[in-house]
Amino acid sequence: MKKIVRGNDFTLRIPVKKIVNGEQVSFPLTDCTDIAVHVVSQYKRTALPYTIDKESNDVLLADVDGTTLSLGTYALEVTGVLEGANWRSYEYEQFAIVDNNASSDTVFEDNTTDGDTNIEDGNGDNANKGCMDVKIEGFAIDTALVVLPPISARATIIELIANADAAIAAVRETEAAVKASEDVRVESETLRQNAEEQRAESEATRQTAETQRTESEMERVANEDARKVNEEARVAAEEQRAAAFTELSAAANAAVGKADEAVKSANAAIDKTNVAENERAEAERQRVEAEATRSREESIRQEAETERVRQEAARETAEVARQNAEAKREKADAEREKRVSKAISDTSSAAKTATDAAAVAMETAKQGMNVITEAERVNAELKGNVLVVTDRNGDVSTLDFEQWDLEERVNITMTTSVAGVSVKGVSVNVFLNDSSAFTKYTTDADGKVSFTIPRGTIYRISFQELKGCDPLPSLTYTAALRVRDINVEYKPISDEKASVIVTIDKAEDGKVIPFGGVAVTCAIANGDTITTETDSEGKVTFRVPYNKKYKITAAQKDGYYAFRGVYEKNNVTDVAEHNLYFHYYPTTSGVFILDATGAQYTADEWQAAGKTAEEAVLIKLVTQNLANGNNCFGFSPAALQAGYPNKQWCTQNTQFNSIPISGNNVKNALYYDGLKSSKLVREEAEERGLSIPLFTYAYEQTVDLADV
Repeated sequence: MKKIVRGNDFTLRIPVKKIVNGEQVSFPLTDCTDIAVHVVSQYKRTALPYTIDKESNDVLLADVDGTTLSLGTYALEVTGVLEGANWRSYEYEQFAIVDNNASSDTVFEDNTTDGDTNIEDGNGDNANKGCMDVKIEGFAIDTALVVLPPISARATIIELIANADAAIAAVRETEAAVKASEDVRVESETLRQNAEEQRAESEATRQTAETQRTESEMERVANEDARKVNEEARVAAEEQRAAAFTELSAAANAAVGKADEAVKSANAAIDKTNVAENERAEAERQRVEAEATRSREESIRQEAETERVRQEAARETAEVARQNAEAKREKADAEREKRVSKAISDTSSAAKTATDAAAVAMETAKQGMNVITEAERVNAELKGNVLVVTDRNGDVSTLDFEQWDLEERVNITMTTSVAGVSVKGVSVNVFLNDSSAFTKYTTDADGKVSFTIPRGTIYRISFQELKGCDPLPSLTYTAALRVRDINVEYKPISDEKASVIVTIDKAEDGKVIPFGGVAVTCAIANGDTITTETDSEGKVTFRVPYNKKYKITAAQKDGYYAFRGVYEKNNVTDVAEHNLYFHYYPTTSGVFILDATGAQYTADEWQAAGKTAEEAVLIKLVTQNLANGNNCFGFSPAALQAGYPNKQWCTQNTQFNSIPISGNNVKNALYYDGLKSSKLVREEAEERGLSIPLFTYAYEQTVDLADV
């Protein structure tokens, strides 16, 4: 290992080889990017500036500023990227920085052999560690370290060595005089050390300021380069926009010139039509807003009613418990009065008993003093998350609470009174943070199961339905305890049923009226499926057993679409009455042009209004099938003209489970439901840690057309 005196500048010559079939071959560094060279001590990693040797493109020349390295042993680390794959070297100890010449064995000479991989000069068994094996995608790289002085400093070093020899001779000549003035030298040495410390501090401050200045300058240069690139792109885009505008303007002027006569004759009628259409659109928008507000308020009212029913049930239960407790208290008071009377009559006999008890208490007190003496040797101390306990015999025990702070342990115990029903092997599914994926657990022979949940996680527990038993409702908790004990009981099937009332209305001629004759299906989990039609009031009622999951599906109707494309609703019958609402709106099919205000025009209306191509924000296409899924298709003329980027659909070649393999089947349920398909793709990509650049870009360009 080379040993170098601190403060000397030197150069590291680093040959880089790759190992192919056990042999070292050249590794061209010019094909690599993001190359970085570091020297690593026990406490710090220091980046080194480097250049690639002009004579050999597999050799790095890294300059080391001797003032930046502290005392200690240093290893070499080289990293880079080749064809998208990261590579790095193994770290081996290569050289040491020492504080005096006596400890150094490195002399800067001009005869260092290029490419010498043995940099130890016979200093022990680790002489071959100058080469570092680096594993990169199936092959390896050797990096060898050779210590060289900077070319510009070699002559200066030789001169300094000569001057140092002369100075040593002069020092020897004046040694006797120095001994005579030892007291003065000591004082001068103290002053010199203080001055040296101040110089070192000033030098450190200067280096820090210089580093900050260099970083600021590099950042300024990078910002300036980026500004130039952006300016060039802006100028090019402006030229392209001007050319396109000129072309569109010419075409538009030609078309407008031909249509001027027809437009003049139709202006009066168009003006009246536009006014009426604007008033209708405004009235429709206000109606939609009012309907949305009513729907939200109705949902809030239903939730409040559900909460009130639950609270009322809880209050009645608490009242029954209070009455039972009051009866128990009155009974206890009567028994207490009887015991007091009996105690008074037994006072005389109790006196003798008390005397005997006093003697026993004295003996017990003596034993207690002995226990206290022994207890003084007991100690408990909390060190971080570990409790250390020392007992009276001096034995030490520890208890680590760290795991308690990270997870919540959930213990579930199942019981049942239903004959012939076993709680062994019952499935318990756990969903984390509203995810559709779940973890399945199974109860043991005693109907018990345990698992752990990370702290702060919201989790939902669903239970398997057992034949002959009422289903158990799902339970939702937030992991905040160390241990959570949950007891559930499977009870016999009850005859009680809840009412599910479905109401469907539609918007027509600016009014909201009941929508009769719509087919509604109620599918009960593990039960019947019933289909019927709404009456003249747009209502239909189903009777569903308590604690049963059910799904209500409203049929699609030609010429109408459901609000937000919602035709299905799922719930659990946990209250006596559920009210579900569906709202239908007329479907307006066709191709429309939208401006910056969100106003919608047909092609004829756009031309009649005097709109230009630059004012078109979106071209919107609506069909019945798209409307059923609360979707429409649109594209931006400006984005289409500028061109769309070429991006990958997914960075990995893998199949998505949430969408069909082929997207060309119009009978598939998701073919016209782009919103749901997009949501499923995003959720699956997030759960599986996949990157979907093209979809991410498309999603960022989405325009909200909810109010259009």
